Amino acid sequence: MKRLLSILFSVIIMASAFAGCSDGKPDSNSVDVDLTLLSSTMIYSEVYNMVSAPDEYLGKRVRIKGNFQRYEGLERVYYACVIPDATACCQQGLEFRLKKEIPDSEYPELDSEIEVIGTFSTYMEDDLQYVELIDCTMEETSEA
Repeated sequence: MKRLLSILFSVIIMASAFAGCSDGKPDSNSVDVDLTLLSSTMIYSEVYNMVSAPDEYLGKRVRIKGNFQRYEGLERVYYACVIPDATACCQQGLEFRLKKEIPDSEYPELDSEIEVIGTFSTYMEDDLQYVELIDCTMEETSEA
């Protein structure tokens, strides 16, 4: 009986050791905060938390799905993924910058549904702190 338990214990230890192994390559789809899994109310709350306490999210990978928006500033163009709530009164979203710049003409049409994955970051502009996703990938999606 002791021998059987010893073998079983050894198998369990080996299985757990192999379960933690990977090929060492980062998974481009792995994220720390997946907003695509949340209801519109929860997304609103989570993005509010991101804006209110950005230090808690710095460096985390975030996935967001919503509508593409473009805003022209005085010095640059801002791109955002915006999620309307169920009543369409309170939109929430995140500004993003792509990993690889593309011409403005290659961005999707306004209000197209997109999914963005990027790293949460902050920046200063006119003495104010803003949040954004950087080093992003963007994919145009279609609603089912």
